[in-house]
Amino acid sequence: MQQHLNERQKPRKNVGIQRLGVILGSSKIDDRVFKCIEEAIVQKVIAPVQLICYAKGALTLVLNPEHSLSSTSKFASTWETIASNAIWDEWTVSFVHERDINHLTEGRMLRKYASAILLAQPLGITNYCFDDFLHKDSWCEQPYQGDPGNGDKDPDDFDGDLPF
Repeated sequence: MQQHLNERQKPRKNVGIQRLGVILGSSKIDDRVFKCIEEAIVQKVIAPVQLICYAKGALTLVLNPEHSLSSTSKFASTWETIASNAIWDEWTVSFVHERDINHLTEGRMLRKYASAILLAQPLGITNYCFDDFLHKDSWCEQPYQGDPGNGDKDPDDFDGDLPF
């Protein structure tokens, strides 16, 4: 997703792309997790999040190490509101940095998969560049010249044989 804020929730000089991971605690996909993510995007509190783990009514957010947990009062309260507004339920939310994930961390799925995901995938915010284009291999460096067989015809000739 496009990101205009950095990990400290300050405006970026350039538009960035944010990649985040989601660990679902069961084989059943709960759409409410994605509703929470969408709401966090709208509330502008998704920037420091690298990984979201959902298991049995609890969201655990793995934050970028540059984000200070001590200065997160508005950030934390916004996420708590988002989690508590989950449809048909009231979820809890907790925050952790990658470096703090260990065998004592709450959540079996988080302990089991978070470190591997964070090592294997480039999560977080990166600058938007040509490599991020979906069709980057089909782009041509040459400017568009139009159809070569159409050189003498007016490209805006719509009055040909229309029945007016």
